[in-house]
Amino acid sequence: MWAWADIRAIGNLIRHEYWRIDPDIVWAVITDDLLPLRAAIEDLLASRRA
Repeated sequence: MWAWADIRAIGNLIRHEYWRIDPDIVWAVITDDLLPLRAAIEDLLASRRA
């Protein structure tokens, strides 16, 4: 299960406190988590349409 609050929080951090961001962590999120997150969002949207 995705921690949606954490996903929202990283967006706020990137937008408002970008000087605290570690580029290695951002790269890890992009390379490791983005595709599974997209799949989870697509599944969520599909379940709401059904």
